[in-house]
Amino acid sequence: RRFDVPYALAMPQCRVGIYLAIKAVIQPGQKVICSPYTISDAINMVICAGGVPVFADIEETTGNIDANEVEKLIDSDTGAVLVTHLHGIPCAIERLEAICKARGVPLLEDAAQSFGAKVNGKRLGTFGDVGIFSFGMYKNINCFYGGMVVTHRKDVHDRIRAERDTFPYQPT
Repeated sequence: RRFDVPYALAMPQCRVGIYLAIKAVIQPGQKVICSPYTISDAINMVICAGGVPVFADIEETTGNIDANEVEKLIDSDTGAVLVTHLHGIPCAIERLEAICKARGVPLLEDAAQSFGAKVNGKRLGTFGDVGIFSFGMYKNINCFYGGMVVTHRKDVHDRIRAERDTFPYQPT
């Protein structure tokens, strides 16, 4: 309810959420446009999910992915765009949302560092097809490990949940 989305799934870690979200929206071998200025785990999850990372340049003033560069890079082999709201600073999410919708490309938001942040009254992580959050030790809300995936899309929710539910339970 807080994020005004119908689906939210607990994750063992944010990186697992990124992996499952990418895997749910792309076909193996498709490109995933992302920022080169992010944690290496995010890029590793693109690769593990079968995607090919394609790096868009960043904005000089924010360090966030540049929407103009993303727009130039989208082609027929693009499976998704993965943006990061770096250090709690929103990327140009409204423009990126419009670009992705116009091109029919899923938009994934790594909001690991931006829990609770808003743009024009709407929470980060809810503009795209999937929002991924971290509850790691150094995040806005922490519990040492853990994360959350939110989505408006039932098909994506169902794919992520089905795979997540096959993971072994980790006892305390």
